[in-house]
Amino acid sequence: MLMIKWLIILVVINPIIKNNDISFNQLHKKCKERIQYIKYCPHCKKEVKQAEIADDKIVVIDIFADNIEQNNRKYSQSNWKIIVEHLNKLGYRAALIGDKKNLEEAEAFNELAGSSADIDFLVGRLDFADKIKLISSAALIISCDTSVLHTGVFLGKKVVGLYGPTDKKRYSPVGDNVY
Repeated sequence: MLMIKWLIILVVINPIIKNNDISFNQLHKKCKERIQYIKYCPHCKKEVKQAEIADDKIVVIDIFADNIEQNNRKYSQSNWKIIVEHLNKLGYRAALIGDKKNLEEAEAFNELAGSSADIDFLVGRLDFADKIKLISSAALIISCDTSVLHTGVFLGKKVVGLYGPTDKKRYSPVGDNVY
């Protein structure tokens, strides 16, 4: 089943994303009309077009292990905080993603990171397709051994895989943009 999912990504989704021909429309439950998303800059006090959005400064981070057996391969939250602070100093905004099961851990990280961190907490808010879109528009992916990391490699993004005590040759992704 997993191989079929990756085959679908390879054949169908990847070419669409690379051409940026993908959009995610939601319908209003009551009348079934498409929801309009207005991108607005509070500083300039005007609507912003997609071409005016600086997506190249987003770094997707996934600090969560995909399953409990991988907990020994995770970086500590204090180390992730240092990474986010460094990214912010370089002018990047971090986008923290994860599943709904990671909400409690994400809230703890939110408290640790504090209000000064420039980070978007998207944990539990994105479905698989939205995660792929975000990953495809990011400048960099930083993650422990998760599907997010491997998806980034597949999409040709620059990725940094942070592994604990494991065999890098066995678990790390392979590609030109893997660091």
